[in-house]
Amino acid sequence: MWASSPVRTPECQRYDRRRHAAHALHSPARDTDAAMLPYAAGSLTDMAASLDLSTLQQEMATSGLNFVSALGALGGAGLFMDAFGRRATLMASSVLLLLGGATVTFAPSFEVLLLGRAFQGLGSGCSWCACAVYIAEMAPKEWRGALVAISDIRFCLTTRCVYLSS
Repeated sequence: MWASSPVRTPECQRYDRRRHAAHALHSPARDTDAAMLPYAAGSLTDMAASLDLSTLQQEMATSGLNFVSALGALGGAGLFMDAFGRRATLMASSVLLLLGGATVTFAPSFEVLLLGRAFQGLGSGCSWCACAVYIAEMAPKEWRGALVAISDIRFCLTTRCVYLSS
């Protein structure tokens, strides 16, 4: 199955996916190693096949979301939250995520795919920051730390489950 996949890189061939994923689940100290495995999400296989993407283009589509997400978290979220409020920022980030998902779904070319991934990245970065700030401001004083931590852990576990399941 993976040998014929267009996203399989030479680095991936060194790893046995099931063995490494199982080891990561049983060893919390190895979580950072498992998170950096050179595997892409399962949807990338379909995108690469339908748009005839090169390896470089696949890497750009994958890592571009993280880069733009960082920009959204560092630059956009704080300014937007101060100007329009936390709730409006969460709504705007939801719209960006929906717009990005629709753009990626119907992307006829690599450039449009990158545009959709940029929308998704901005929405993801803004929502990550706005969610934590909104919870901290709305929660009672004795629950703030725990609720913000649960929110951040949920983000991390969701990402981990997606990559392990694909």
